[in-house]
Amino acid sequence: MPKKIKIALYAKQNRIKAFEYEIIETIINSDLFEMVLVVNQTNCLESQQSFLYKLYSKADGFIYGRGKNYLLPKSLKKLNIKTLDIETTSKSGREYVKDEDLSIIKKHEVDLIIKFADTVLKGEILSVAKYGIWEYSYGKRGTHSDFAGLWETLEGDLTIKTTLEKLPDTDNNGYTIDSFVGVCDELSAYNNKNLICWKTHMMLPRNLTRLAKNPEAFIKEKSQNLYFFKDKIDKCPSNLEMIKPVCKLLYKNIASRLDRLFYKVQWSIFFAENETDYPFQRDMSKFKKINTPNAFFWADPFVIDKENKSYIFFEDYVYKTKKGHISVIEYNHDNKKLSEPTVVIDTDYHQSYPFIFEHENEIYMIPEGSKDKDVKLYKAVEFPYKWEVQRVLMKDIEAVDVTLFFNDGKWWLFTNIIDKSGQSLNEELYIYYCNDFLKDEWIAHEKNPIISDIRTSRPAGKIISYKGDLYRPSQNSAGGYGYSTNFNKIIELNAKEFKEEFVSEITPDFINGVKAIHTYNSSKKLTVVDGVCKIRRFFNP
Repeated sequence: MPKKIKIALYAKQNRIKAFEYEIIETIINSDLFEMVLVVNQTNCLESQQSFLYKLYSKADGFIYGRGKNYLLPKSLKKLNIKTLDIETTSKSGREYVKDEDLSIIKKHEVDLIIKFADTVLKGEILSVAKYGIWEYSYGKRGTHSDFAGLWETLEGDLTIKTTLEKLPDTDNNGYTIDSFVGVCDELSAYNNKNLICWKTHMMLPRNLTRLAKNPEAFIKEKSQNLYFFKDKIDKCPSNLEMIKPVCKLLYKNIASRLDRLFYKVQWSIFFAENETDYPFQRDMSKFKKINTPNAFFWADPFVIDKENKSYIFFEDYVYKTKKGHISVIEYNHDNKKLSEPTVVIDTDYHQSYPFIFEHENEIYMIPEGSKDKDVKLYKAVEFPYKWEVQRVLMKDIEAVDVTLFFNDGKWWLFTNIIDKSGQSLNEELYIYYCNDFLKDEWIAHEKNPIISDIRTSRPAGKIISYKGDLYRPSQNSAGGYGYSTNFNKIIELNAKEFKEEFVSEITPDFINGVKAIHTYNSSKKLTVVDGVCKIRRFFNP
């Protein structure tokens, strides 16, 4: 068993936030680490907050603060970790740990210091631990958790980036350890701050585990990462800085509530026959809409051919019951006609994304049913209308948009997963692999989650094989859920590595009125996509 990594925590006034507290509990409960010391800075001044900022924060929290608050302060005393109280000396806004306190920290022979304090540390403290000091940095201003997501909301950004960083020591060798790009809440800074801290809190334990398992390889890889930093603490916005953004936010909130009152979104399916000599349709002007009844929305289309018909399987969502099931529509290539939809799989939980594929003359489907907490593989016993569960691929997991394909002697499974309640299913992509999907257990990729980015993580359809290359369609939800579909060329895929690069994007302006497009699939004869439009809630024909 490898030697435990000794960790110290740098905090202020013996308090950290709730999400930080969970990080520390995760570390304490691991066999890989030993939490040996809390370095508690006691000489702390409360930051000054402008009147408009305080007023906005109270109103924002009152309106949106109805879920769990991951930012509540929690005392470190309950953890029963040895504590060293220190008073730093301050020079030009930088904090220096005194020599006598440094001597005590050194005696604990700590390998790593985790910093959860909004101070700029300088001096020898940066080089005391073998692996340095790690901390989170939020947003384009590199701020601490008190202002995480604030400026992004005030300035109307689509995304917010969080990085886990190793601070530059006396030799100035800092680097980025990991990063996460999440969607920005354009209406609430409270939600932005609260959720971005929670969504990214497991980033630190994951990377600590990787460090513990192979320190040399971890440091060698991460120390090559580009890194920028600033030696100052972000301040609270002044009254003047708050006036214009608050007015914009007030307008956005009113407009958003009126829009939701009078309109709802409806997904519909669009289809087009494939181009000659191409396995898909590239000309988006060729697509025709399948008219969707006002009581439903139809999304996540997948298509498979049998004889001279194409069968479109899709999420058939009923507004009244707030639940989706899987239905099919047949397209006859001879007479160019569509059938009426027929329900093929209906359970007591919501289903969508009916990933369908053929293997050894059998047809299988993996519908998304994350609320069931199982990933089920169905087999067609009487295609296309009768399906039975063949096996459970994964148990006790909240996974969406499972996408399989066979490559280089293995079956690969792409899916988005949340490992903690309250996180988003749109932002982290996981990969698993096995030799036989009908009997083997799935093995997690060494670097899961392989992508942590709202712009490209969530699957948007089957992997496309074209001219010897593989392309992964993915959702870009930076401009709203499922705003556009990206196509990413897979450069490297094996048990240890995954690399892809963006090559193209389909935006929703391929037809008037469409606001988003988040699925692209094709068979040998037909290509299908989905698009969302706004429809009136009242007085619909």
